[in-house]
Amino acid sequence: MNVKDSYYEITYKELLNLRDNKEYILIDIRPRYEYEKGHIQGALSVPQYELINSYNRLNKKKTYIFICQRGRNSRDVAITLMKYGYNTINLYKGMEAVDEYEEESN
Repeated sequence: MNVKDSYYEITYKELLNLRDNKEYILIDIRPRYEYEKGHIQGALSVPQYELINSYNRLNKKKTYIFICQRGRNSRDVAITLMKYGYNTINLYKGMEAVDEYEEESN
């Protein structure tokens, strides 16, 4: 998947297939207290306000999957960083998609 020139969103089901792939780094941009209440296994907590000030430390050779509560803030982050040359993907509907998937699975 070449995300260099395009904006991508993936579903939670698609994310489950990528989670163990070391080429992808999951970043949860919600406030830490929300992350601590529940998060996707393997996701790093980097709140949006911190990411804004430190995005230049990200490796442009990696692909980052951004996660928030509803998929809107993470979409904005993904699009912005894509414009700066980063490989980014947004989790469609964010953590709400996780909840929906788990409800459907039960």
